[in-house]
Amino acid sequence: MSPFEKQRVWKILDFFVVSVIGIFLSRLLLENKGVYTLCLLPFSVALLWVILMDGVGVYEYENLNSLKNSIACLTFSVAIVGLIYALVCYKLAYNVRLLLVLHMILGLLFTILTRVFIIQSGVLNKFRKKVIVALPNYKNALDFLMNHPEYEVVKVVKINPVLTEEAEQILERADADEIIVNYGHLKDHEFAKRLLNKGHRASCFEDIYEGLTGKISLDFIDNKAYLAKFLAEVKEDRLYDFLKRLLDLIGAAIAGVIYLFVFPLIAIAVKMDSKGPLFYKHKRRGKDGKLFTIWKIRTMVKDAERNGAQRAKKGDPRITRVGRILRKTRLDEFPQIFNILKGEMSIIGPRPERPEHEKELKKHIPSYDLRYLVKPGMAGWAMVNYEYIDSIEDAKIRHEYDLYYIKNRGFFLDFKIFLRALKQLVLFKGR
Repeated sequence: MSPFEKQRVWKILDFFVVSVIGIFLSRLLLENKGVYTLCLLPFSVALLWVILMDGVGVYEYENLNSLKNSIACLTFSVAIVGLIYALVCYKLAYNVRLLLVLHMILGLLFTILTRVFIIQSGVLNKFRKKVIVALPNYKNALDFLMNHPEYEVVKVVKINPVLTEEAEQILERADADEIIVNYGHLKDHEFAKRLLNKGHRASCFEDIYEGLTGKISLDFIDNKAYLAKFLAEVKEDRLYDFLKRLLDLIGAAIAGVIYLFVFPLIAIAVKMDSKGPLFYKHKRRGKDGKLFTIWKIRTMVKDAERNGAQRAKKGDPRITRVGRILRKTRLDEFPQIFNILKGEMSIIGPRPERPEHEKELKKHIPSYDLRYLVKPGMAGWAMVNYEYIDSIEDAKIRHEYDLYYIKNRGFFLDFKIFLRALKQLVLFKGR
């Protein structure tokens, strides 16, 4: 069973558990015993649960294999469910509200108990997928797969660069469920055809790595075949861009109105805490490499960058007391709502970088300019998955997350980022 199959199994299990609890409570507490009450309603609610759990990250690989992470993500997703229940159902009859409260409590309890049993027993890891690694440079792929117990590597074949007679004989004799190749070989139709004709199922290592980590390795971009595939998938989607722009305007307008209520308190706190201006502005680079100005609430002491642009570091002494709170809640970023309304930024997208820092980053990241293919955003896939940049290596990892977003951007991925950014805000995860 591959990690992707394991994710599907967990979604089916959660849907089943939440549905059964809903059906049981509906029969117990509701007078109406119709099909809608006993089946359609519980199934609809269970689907909502699974979508929210997926959005929060319950089914991410690292969370599925960690009981602690699973419980944390489940609890947060159920808290969102409770908020939705409260907003939608507060005027409903008492027995319906009681049902929803019990459903929320029992749903959380039984989904956690299911994980305790399955994760502790390791039952899903007993069904391992046998694979053959057939790559020119197989060491990195082998190391990666060895860290995922769902895969059992039964053979390693070095293809350099074509399928030799010896390699073909190995593939023919080996007992495996799947052969892992790179995108360049899978694109070679003759190579793929020969594998498929022999009954082998071929998968790209790039797709496996991307699906399990939520990143695109910088090494993949060096592969011309993969880079062509990447650029082809980033093509403009006018409907998505139009609807996203519409949601940006609506979301920025709503957030702006809400922010106006807390802004006076923030302004007073900042001015009382330290000397200096309320706002701080600097240049950032956006889509197509265009420069624009962003505004932030000042979170550092006056003249914090007297010696030039410097990144904030963990425990940075330049950050003020109020600044630490604003950074933890990311409330210092909200003036960028104006950039969203102007069309320079989006609510969701890779975080824009300062030109002063980009000069150094481009020396170490040849594919850096790919981030200019999309608008930058207030919240990005890298932001919700990785800490702030403290080094070039950190910048490379965050860029790999950004590449994943650029290639896979869509409404559901935007939805995931929004939920996880909300989680960071509520749990004070900023820095």
